Amino acid sequence: MCPDHLKTPDVLTEKNRFFKLKKYEQAIKDFYKEYPNFVEPGYRFNEVKSFVEGGLEDFSVSRETNTFGIPLPFDPSQVTYVWYDALFNYVTVSQQEGFRDETTEKVHILGKDIVRFHAIFWPAMLMSAEMALPNHEYVT
Repeated sequence: MCPDHLKTPDVLTEKNRFFKLKKYEQAIKDFYKEYPNFVEPGYRFNEVKSFVEGGLEDFSVSRETNTFGIPLPFDPSQVTYVWYDALFNYVTVSQQEGFRDETTEKVHILGKDIVRFHAIFWPAMLMSAEMALPNHEYVT
């Protein structure tokens, strides 16, 4: 029973597509070692590294089309989760001149509530696409 709404939650079963995050676990750990100041302040980076050390699991990136979202081109029965396609909006920016230049500093400024998405999931997604990772992430 939901204490706020005084209703019994519905149990749903649906098919989802998953990103194979586990495949990138070691690469993410190696990246963190190579860039020890990737996330600042340091205590936020410690939180991120602790989460990764606990073991990464593949994560769902889609849901069935009974809701809003961008359709998956290879599976029209699925749409992306909004947070997953939101991260890929950065790829649009990456088409701008200078973004792919290795000398261009790529810095994210983000809130503490989305640090896992930006410091773990997003780097793995970029690794998968063989794209450059951000240089720094500053968490407010």
